[in-house]
Amino acid sequence: MFCPECGHPLESEAVKFCPNCGKRVIAPAAPETVEETPLSASQSVQEPAEPATRSKLCTAALLLGAGTFVFAVLTLIARMLDLHLMALGAVATGAFFLAPLACCFGIAGIAVRIANRHKRGLPSAIVGLVLGLVCGCAAAYLLLARMLGL
Repeated sequence: MFCPECGHPLESEAVKFCPNCGKRVIAPAAPETVEETPLSASQSVQEPAEPATRSKLCTAALLLGAGTFVFAVLTLIARMLDLHLMALGAVATGAFFLAPLACCFGIAGIAVRIANRHKRGLPSAIVGLVLGLVCGCAAAYLLLARMLGL
């Protein structure tokens, strides 16, 4: 052990003052022994938790899917009221425009969620994808049925 002030070698760790400069010497603390146990198969090393954030793609997929649903319902109402084909086509166009976007954003949101485990929003992406597929197909069926006179 050495004096922290002048660097003079000390005879033992029990010395409280340096014989060379007279500076008080503080004995180093005893190192703590930490027992390391190997991890079992059921335990894993936990990485620091990052705040879970919702993926904006997943939210966009949900909103676009909901918009597709609204336009599909409006298409159904227009079909039930037997509106003119132009009015039915105008309403169905909203569903046709939003459905592919909802599907694309849903697939992208699912891919982002799989790649980044700390992201949330997987159910939103799945619901947006399903709404886009189902409601887009329903609106297409309703429009085609009206055009073909079914």
